[in-house]
Amino acid sequence: MTAPVRIDHGFTADLRAGRLNAEALDALAGALDLAIDKPADAAAALGLERSRQEQSAQIAARNEVLREAGGSLPAVLSLSAKAALIRSAFLNYRAGAWRRDRLLDECPMHHRGTLREFAWRALRLHDGIPEARTIRRILGREPVRRPTS
Repeated sequence: MTAPVRIDHGFTADLRAGRLNAEALDALAGALDLAIDKPADAAAALGLERSRQEQSAQIAARNEVLREAGGSLPAVLSLSAKAALIRSAFLNYRAGAWRRDRLLDECPMHHRGTLREFAWRALRLHDGIPEARTIRRILGREPVRRPTS
């Protein structure tokens, strides 16, 4: 049985554009076979089901990567400036090279030592990129308040 495939917006964009390699296509076919055979397991087979505990752990790990990224920037920058730079760099990376790099097991050497390395590590943990205000709080280790509804 193939390993579960993780479906996200980058994956579906690559699928539509015909940029998936044979390994990714095989993983997708295996996940779809499982979803057809056992519809109750479809979310897990497609990598869409995560426990709250798993989500929290992934977000906490991603936040540590954001703090490392902030620590790599010049100390003279304010937390707000660092947060804006990090968010911008992460968004640009996700819109471009991430589409190709996300299938790699290791960060490409040419990204090492740059904000793209931190973006690769963070996106591997959690596909979402927080707003600059939330990144500023993470960098300052303030509790991140969730909107109540």
